[in-house]
Amino acid sequence: ILLFLIITTLVGYVGALTLASGTAFGSVFQVIGLTAVLAHTTGGMLNEVWFTKPLRARLMNLLDGIVYGVVTGLIFAWLWP
Repeated sequence: ILLFLIITTLVGYVGALTLASGTAFGSVFQVIGLTAVLAHTTGGMLNEVWFTKPLRARLMNLLDGIVYGVVTGLIFAWLWP
């Protein structure tokens, strides 16, 4: 849970630096969602360099990262000031 809180805090910081208050839902979702997807998926991809896993496990990790990023983007876009 601590990792998710750290990633979400950093993604929110990126959003605060790049998006003004009152930005449209779609723009917030696009910036925050993409940043969160990249944050959640690249760690697993880089881990594959050193530790091999079955293809199904790799794809499930990728799918999890995409889902986490999309949900993070939706929540930030919904609550953006």
